[in-house]
Amino acid sequence: MSDRLMSPVVPMAPSSPASPAQPAPSTPPATGALQVQTGHEDGPGGARLCLRLHGEIDVHATPVLAGLQGCTPPGGRLTLDFSGVSRCNSMGLAQLLRLLEHWRTAGLQPEVQGLNRTLAMLFKMTGLMRYFGGSTAPPADAPRLTAPAAVRPPTLALKPAALRLDFHVSQQNSQQLIGWYYLNTLLQRALGRAIALTVDDLDAPGARPSGAPPVLAFARPFDACALMDAHGYLPVARPAGNSDEVSDEVSLIVRQDEPRTALADFAGARTITAHTRSFVQVLGRFFCDESGLDSASLQMAEAGSEIGALKALLAGQADLLLMSRRGHARLSALARAGVRVLDQSETGVASHLLLLRPDCAALAAPLRAALTGLSGHDKGRQALQDLGLSAWDVPADEEIAMLRRLYQRYAG
Repeated sequence: MSDRLMSPVVPMAPSSPASPAQPAPSTPPATGALQVQTGHEDGPGGARLCLRLHGEIDVHATPVLAGLQGCTPPGGRLTLDFSGVSRCNSMGLAQLLRLLEHWRTAGLQPEVQGLNRTLAMLFKMTGLMRYFGGSTAPPADAPRLTAPAAVRPPTLALKPAALRLDFHVSQQNSQQLIGWYYLNTLLQRALGRAIALTVDDLDAPGARPSGAPPVLAFARPFDACALMDAHGYLPVARPAGNSDEVSDEVSLIVRQDEPRTALADFAGARTITAHTRSFVQVLGRFFCDESGLDSASLQMAEAGSEIGALKALLAGQADLLLMSRRGHARLSALARAGVRVLDQSETGVASHLLLLRPDCAALAAPLRAALTGLSGHDKGRQALQDLGLSAWDVPADEEIAMLRRLYQRYAG
């Protein structure tokens, strides 16, 4: 196999037809930038090309994965080995999806091996498993995406200049308020339009301003999916990063004295969460299903806030708590001592999104330019600092498709 197909590459000597496959080098590549080891293994169907991935699959892995598109395995037999992968975020998943779709178009259906528990759940959750093992259609539990609502051609002519836009924000934490007003000022200057900003209550997911849907919305992932599915909203940008502050992750929590130790033992359990219309609840249900617990059997209730849900658990009014990972991390030492984490997610796929109403699609390009360019000037860097963000980036179409697939499975 030619080294031009990937970079960096740690080559492996292919095995001869009569000898067993050669083992991997004794010193694998260090964790970090994605590297690929290539080798050939003998099997019942003949020689098989094996690509062993090492390191992190993220946006920096794009050129490595793109380089694999042109590989030509013997007889079309190909294996992807993920045993050396230390982390995979949503942008990495999007690049993997792009590679797998290219291979499927070319008639390649790779086998998969070496998936750890987290990767296996991510692949099932996002529908990537359907590309492996000769599958030709999505599995029954990963429905195809429904088409969004019909999108009209842009009608916003950007005239007259007095046209005012409305911007509805579901902020990620209470320290962001000043940052949102400062960012709104910068966006008004960039677009040459007045923008009326509304910031909602942190404990009121799903809140909507009265009147017509807003032109701009910075929405929690659950509400963002609802707006995209029901009204055809366009994803413009999202906060960059993989921390709990920019994505909704779930901790599945029980009381410290709870005798059950596995999720599979909680069939029919009284389950409490802050809000059922949230990706914390969606991811919690997914983890239950993947652990052998039918999430549909849970007696689900919402408390209105994470502190209220925690109090219900500690008071014995619930057996299982679905709480955001950032919420659990912020608990006092005393509160944390009274509970135990059974499991938690680390997906990075469910982040807040900045959305644009479809009839104003002409604003997408200038908005993206303004947001992604904030780090290039002092006022922009100040806005990022006030928001507690490192940068904004533009989500790939594949990432949005994976997010909506998961939403449709549990809430669509």
